[in-house]
Amino acid sequence: MAKKANGAGSAFIFIAMVAIFILIAAVNIGILLYPFIVGAAYAYGKFAPKQPDIPDPSDYDNALDRLAILAILKDRDQKVAYRDTLHSRAELENLRATKGSGYSRYDTRRAIASEINKELDFVEQELSDSEQRIYDIRYNRFGMFPDWKKLSHQWIRRKSIGYAAEISLKYFAIILSSLFILKKYAPSWYEAIATPFAYISRYVIFHDDYPFLAAFLVAAGIAGYSAFALGYLHGQRKFLSMIDHALVTRWLSMEENWHPASSYDCFQVYRDPVIEDADDGRFLAADSSTGEHWTDVLGVASDATPDEVKAAYRAIIKSYHSDRVVGLGPKLQAVAEDETKRINLAYEQAKAAKGI
Repeated sequence: MAKKANGAGSAFIFIAMVAIFILIAAVNIGILLYPFIVGAAYAYGKFAPKQPDIPDPSDYDNALDRLAILAILKDRDQKVAYRDTLHSRAELENLRATKGSGYSRYDTRRAIASEINKELDFVEQELSDSEQRIYDIRYNRFGMFPDWKKLSHQWIRRKSIGYAAEISLKYFAIILSSLFILKKYAPSWYEAIATPFAYISRYVIFHDDYPFLAAFLVAAGIAGYSAFALGYLHGQRKFLSMIDHALVTRWLSMEENWHPASSYDCFQVYRDPVIEDADDGRFLAADSSTGEHWTDVLGVASDATPDEVKAAYRAIIKSYHSDRVVGLGPKLQAVAEDETKRINLAYEQAKAAKGI
């Protein structure tokens, strides 16, 4: 037991010595190389490339893909209804669902059960194929989107580093010069300010030869690195505000719509939208049968400006312009017409809400 205790104590002492050594090395490196570290950060941000342009999301939307998905969904809804009919028929025939099938198939001791099971197998295979076709369309379209987020984040990060370095250098120079002035003209004040840094400055390698300079650099270095951290956070907010948020909102909405794992809500067509509110003749904010809000259809935030709403409407509606759907089959043209009505209804609701 004594040997184990001695071994544990030795290991603790060793770890503590290593930690102290690393701390002393970090202090010296941070203080001695401060001008080089922050200067390099300043140059890194100063010579950053210009702000990357965020492309118009409507250039990457595709009416043909959207119409194809709508057509598949309409066909899928019919198959789902037929599947429900088969289960209702089985219930009317008093067929017993089998536990091994997860209660989705029926005991085949009756001929009608075999017939229904066969139809269910066929319909569910068709539904699975429909899901796969939709997934493939969305996957391919999503893969064509540019990586605008990565480029924007890189630009914001780089500019923020340069901005933080500029603030840090200013504070470093101010603190350093202020300490020199205080030492010369107000030594009592200098003593009061420099005392907290005296202990740390003892570990700077040239402290014995230049104790005051070591204290100056430690104080100014701490102020400089603190200013760098705060400047970076402020820079993030500053340069983020320079991004076109209306365009970002449209991109995020479109990416969510086209992501293979997203729901199909954005592709649903509503044939019986609410037209007017009987009380005041104004369009309702949402369809009473679906609860779909005009902001979801147009892909804008609820606090979007009238100009942002107009821009979003123009970008979406042009995907279903007659010139783009001409030559398509009558089924897809009908879907495009329904979608156009849905978008126009949402825009009328937006105009009523925004006073456009």
